[in-house]
Amino acid sequence: MSAAAHLAARFHIKLCGLRHPSHIQAALQAGATLVGLNFAPRSRRHLTLAQGASLAALLPENAGVAVFQDAPLQVVLNTIHATGLRNVQLHGTIADGLLDALPHHVQVVRALGSAQSAVPHPRITAWLLDSPRPGSGTLRTAPFPGATLHSLPVLLAGGLNPDNVGHAVRTHAPAGVDVASGIEGPDRQPHPQRIHAFVHAARAAALEAL
Repeated sequence: MSAAAHLAARFHIKLCGLRHPSHIQAALQAGATLVGLNFAPRSRRHLTLAQGASLAALLPENAGVAVFQDAPLQVVLNTIHATGLRNVQLHGTIADGLLDALPHHVQVVRALGSAQSAVPHPRITAWLLDSPRPGSGTLRTAPFPGATLHSLPVLLAGGLNPDNVGHAVRTHAPAGVDVASGIEGPDRQPHPQRIHAFVHAARAAALEAL
């Protein structure tokens, strides 16, 4: 692997809201580095523990991310135990003591909407900066800090799709990108062609930025 290709491989491409083994297969074949499994009850992409455990078993170690919103500590712990996932992504309000109570092997991505401030914590290992309404599929318009914030990597989310992700990567130079609705087809399900197109466009732009 060339030096440029090695650096580009460290660029994270996270596909979120996958709900079927065929989605996982398409994501891995395309070269996604992270796969988000949604455990937020209010989301239409919500998975049961049994569904999440089944999908997590198809992923390489450290590739799966359990996604939560306003989740109580016990819900997060139960999900980690049931699925074996080693990464969590926390949206909304974080319950008091939740971060400190997580197992030491669990990595934490703190997701923030445009109006939220980044408050560092020793357990947070990365940031995900989203649009004013996270999960809405609308573009982020707030200023973007680049690849790091408080010395931690930053992923860009909010309204990304195969057509605009390349421009977003070249413009904002994030450490990675995150997508959900942008890889879905008319049936609101992740579509293999859109998955491959998104990953290819993001990776190509990451290489250009080196």
